[in-house]
Amino acid sequence: MCEAKYDVGYGKPPKSTRFKKGQTGNPKGRPKKKRNAIDLDKLLGQKVRTRVNGREAEVDVVEAAMQGVIARALKGSASDIKLLLQLIDKREQTISEKEPPYPTSIQIQFVESDGNGRVKTYDSFEDMENET
Repeated sequence: MCEAKYDVGYGKPPKSTRFKKGQTGNPKGRPKKKRNAIDLDKLLGQKVRTRVNGREAEVDVVEAAMQGVIARALKGSASDIKLLLQLIDKREQTISEKEPPYPTSIQIQFVESDGNGRVKTYDSFEDMENET
């Protein structure tokens, strides 16, 4: 038998049809999966029916989810305890970054009228006493 070397055959396509160096078999690649646009605010704002203290109530999705996290955390779920503590910590940080809801300083002025419609203001009681 004569062993001839074949350039073309099973698993050996002709050189003219082979991929060129640096070129892939699918240059455009597989098409990306289309993602459906989700309106997260709309979903989170929806009302759902749930049981609160033994009665059915309509609450936001976020509130229902938080009630579930709290209930599981109270039962001892480690992952829910961790999540709840992270949420509490983040809430405290955002509250401390905001300005306090009450005034931090008070300015008092003393006012004296001479009876003729003229008004004098003083920053302290001592200033008012020294003036007269």
